[in-house]
Amino acid sequence: MSVCEHGNSKTIRATGMKFGKPRPAVTWWRDYALLDDTYTFVTGDNSVRNELEIEELKRNDLLAVLQCQASNNNITVPASVSVTLDVNCK
Repeated sequence: MSVCEHGNSKTIRATGMKFGKPRPAVTWWRDYALLDDTYTFVTGDNSVRNELEIEELKRNDLLAVLQCQASNNNITVPASVSVTLDVNCK
């Protein structure tokens, strides 16, 4: 769970696997809606990274489940991890 303050911004980073061909696409999702598909290749550690920034946290972000998926093909199910936002509302 990621604790955040209402009205503040929050950056969440996901790093894809350091192996695999082709390199994985790393994407962020919320309720089956794509939030961010802008990932970059990090040459220093040979990984793929996607940083999701939520500009202003609101009450409807309380307990929102964000899912990061890494996939390098259309055949297998993507690897995924989820984070739940715990927003301190005023």
